[in-house]
Amino acid sequence: MLARPRLGGALAAVARLGQRAGPERVYIASLAVLNRLSNAIHDIEVRDLRARVVAVLVPAGVLVGTGVAITPFAGAYVVGSFSRLDLPLIAALLGCALAALIVTRLRRHLAMAVGLSGVGFSLAVAYELIGAPDVALVAVLIETLMMLLFVAVFALLPRRVLRREAAIPVTGSRRIRDPVVGVISGVLVLLVVWAGFSRPVPPDPTADRYLELAEQAHGKDVVTVILADFRGLDTLVEISVVLVALLGVAALLRRGKLW
Repeated sequence: MLARPRLGGALAAVARLGQRAGPERVYIASLAVLNRLSNAIHDIEVRDLRARVVAVLVPAGVLVGTGVAITPFAGAYVVGSFSRLDLPLIAALLGCALAALIVTRLRRHLAMAVGLSGVGFSLAVAYELIGAPDVALVAVLIETLMMLLFVAVFALLPRRVLRREAAIPVTGSRRIRDPVVGVISGVLVLLVVWAGFSRPVPPDPTADRYLELAEQAHGKDVVTVILADFRGLDTLVEISVVLVALLGVAALLRRGKLW
């Protein structure tokens, strides 16, 4: 009986201390910190399309850079020959690079969609020049579909929203961040592609047989012969399905059925 008031006061003091610095207090504080961190990351990711691309490219660049750094360099980067016959291919690739650089400076959504399609069409020309007309046709079809899709989406959005988004100023951090991320990503892709082309696949009897069939079908590469000759009807049906879907979407857009 005599110790109960003192014991009760001590327990109340321990309870007050637990409320101020106990596990529950730490748990609630950690949740608040994590919630603020999640909101900050969410604001960075969904700010615009460029921020979302950066959020993907940076981790991917770290992984690819690590792979490039630990991969042996012996015979990986071989400089080949160059002739006048390669000039059209170089021009197509330069056009692709120029279109990509122009897109980074555009602000209007329609201009960006057209610029991105220019990148794809330039690559389609490059595919044709290296003897892959099937890949070139697919690239032209996909780029056309994507450009029309972007235009259709922009037509559905209110004009004031597009104007407001285009008028958002570029912050100082993005002026430095975006070019740095783009240059590093381009260099890493160049290293990976260069290393891949420098190390051709070892000879394979099955591959030699396919090469002989490609020559008999008057094709420059095996992929073109397979898609356009051996399974040409299948490829034609696939392209026809995509084309019919495109015509249907265009008809609905013209009649205003998608609004």
